[in-house]
Amino acid sequence: MDRYGKGALSDWLTGLYRSFALAEKDARLAAEVLVETNLIGVDTHGFARVPTYLGMFERGELDPKGTPALTGSGLPMTMDGALALGQIAGPMAVDVAMAAAQQNGASILTMNRSGHLGALGVLLRPVAEAGLIGVMMQSGPPAMGMPGARTAVIGNNPLAFVAPVEGGSPIIVDIALSTVAMGKLIEAARLGQPIPPGWGIDSEGNDTTDAAKALRGMLLPMSGHKGLGLALMVEVLAGALTGMRPQFTPTPEGPRMPAAFGCFLMVIDPAAAIGLDRFRSHVSEALALFRDAEGRLRYPGTGAVATRAERERSGIPLPAPLVATLSDIGMKKGLAFPKPLSGSGL
Repeated sequence: MDRYGKGALSDWLTGLYRSFALAEKDARLAAEVLVETNLIGVDTHGFARVPTYLGMFERGELDPKGTPALTGSGLPMTMDGALALGQIAGPMAVDVAMAAAQQNGASILTMNRSGHLGALGVLLRPVAEAGLIGVMMQSGPPAMGMPGARTAVIGNNPLAFVAPVEGGSPIIVDIALSTVAMGKLIEAARLGQPIPPGWGIDSEGNDTTDAAKALRGMLLPMSGHKGLGLALMVEVLAGALTGMRPQFTPTPEGPRMPAAFGCFLMVIDPAAAIGLDRFRSHVSEALALFRDAEGRLRYPGTGAVATRAERERSGIPLPAPLVATLSDIGMKKGLAFPKPLSGSGL
């Protein structure tokens, strides 16, 4: 698999977004968010999503000139995502919630009409880097049901949590509430690869290892009824509170992802709640036992740091079928896809 430099990828995607009439700063922000997503190893939510997002622009489902804005400044604050890319609306929402928490000790923000946010942990990381705690959720279209079901009942509704660690990498938990993220099914179907049993069921409710059949069927929840219960919590906070109920669009190629979503975001300043010293001490003690066989601290978030360091050195790996698709898209816009780093495919 060839590898590509992060700067070249960011420049290329910025140019591609600019060709769809995005402002320079918005195009650059959205591109850098997706590059960062690939850098930390969440490949299913990085450049793999570009064809989907561009299709939404072409169909008029997303607004390249959409400008997210607050519609209410009380508690909770409310924001209209203005059908902007999630990699634009998401960072704006995070910035607003962070500023409010730093002023008031805590903040809650709900956002409607946002594009797909992608990897929530990437959006939330600046919260932890600012010494704050963050929780973010996004409700999605029905994609998940129990074994034997023939109709999906709820989205796999991702949620993320971040917290600062004194002298260490932030805690970053970013999970979908299905056994596996839908992006992994999409990628497996794109590459023609089988999926493990237990990831999804077909439209008749039968377990399947065929990613395409699982996409036409549904995902299975993590931990059975517990995953469904957590998904329902996200549905209430990010769906019911925002008025958003995204739905898949049936197509001959399979269900097409909706463009507009709802989001729930909460930010807390630990200094206002208990004081920084007590908070930092507690977190450090709680993480002290999170060590591997070599004695290294390994908690949620540390793996991404290691992956990022490796990919900054060696480049970001992209599968050939995705590169071919992106190259074709770029060619139509007069934007040649970056060349791989020398020797990266060896």
